[in-house]
Amino acid sequence: MLEIDLVDKILKGDKDAYGDIVKMYDDKLGRYIRRFINNREDVQDILQNVFIKAYKNLASFDKSQSFNSWIYRIAHNESINYLKKHKKIGIIIIDLDVITPKLFAKEESDTNSLTDELRLEMETHLDALPAKYKEILILNYFEDLTYEEIAEILKIPTSTVGTRIRRAKERLKEIVTKSKL
Repeated sequence: MLEIDLVDKILKGDKDAYGDIVKMYDDKLGRYIRRFINNREDVQDILQNVFIKAYKNLASFDKSQSFNSWIYRIAHNESINYLKKHKKIGIIIIDLDVITPKLFAKEESDTNSLTDELRLEMETHLDALPAKYKEILILNYFEDLTYEEIAEILKIPTSTVGTRIRRAKERLKEIVTKSKL
């Protein structure tokens, strides 16, 4: 069943249908939040807050928009609020010579192009870029979202998404170069 159909059912009084939305997004949003926050309990708390806020604000959801982007935006905001509250806004250090060609190359057979090894290595270094670059790389390369979906989640123009991704890669190169000196 599509999210929009579930939203309609919930708004018509079928509160149990919200469980289907939670099942659809629990793992995806949990993974997304974990990219920002390393503490498992905090991730679960944030995820629970996301689902509570989404439920409370379901009536304000614009059905002409993507539900996926809408709920990711809530998860994004909750994660950023947590980071601000705990002053944990950080950046990514990656050996671009080794990882970047594989990391940023989309494999045709797999829309989620990161292998488990590369994913783990990337995750261990997600504290070297400013948050605005970190979040954009997470959305694009870990969540495999389109520029349009990212723009909707971050409430920025689509062209800004491309610019931030390019700048994030440039910053990574600078960081790696400096770290090798």
